Amino acid sequence: MTTTSRCRCFRYLISFTYACSELSGFSDFFQRCLRQNPCPSPNQVWRAAIYNDEVSAVNELKGNNTRKIQVWYMACLEYGQEYLHEELWVPMLMIRSNVVNQVEGGLSAVTAKLVQHPFRGVRNLETGLLLFQDSRMLFGKPAVLLA
Repeated sequence: MTTTSRCRCFRYLISFTYACSELSGFSDFFQRCLRQNPCPSPNQVWRAAIYNDEVSAVNELKGNNTRKIQVWYMACLEYGQEYLHEELWVPMLMIRSNVVNQVEGGLSAVTAKLVQHPFRGVRNLETGLLLFQDSRMLFGKPAVLLA
């Protein structure tokens, strides 16, 4: 199986823009960070940290646990010390572990594809995302990968 077949990406950028515009707590925090660390152009970007973890909603001691999922999260280093709070890590992608294991290249291949996804293409962080009604943009690039 290739990294593009059977892997459905969570619409991260849509959920991120929604959180910035509609979730008052996250929106207030994010706007405060954006004022402290503006990124007005593709030459002045925020740095993204991406984290992967395997999650299970069932008994961890069960021998054959097929319900485990791999989850990738993203936070920005410009959050300051607050980036250590798990509430600020937005899920980017969720795939069952058994599906990841079927992909040619496994976890590494899926991670490599994912790191490229929000930073490339038509609507992405490299060319900028319009996050608020007042035309402020967010530009970003991958900087740290945690596993």
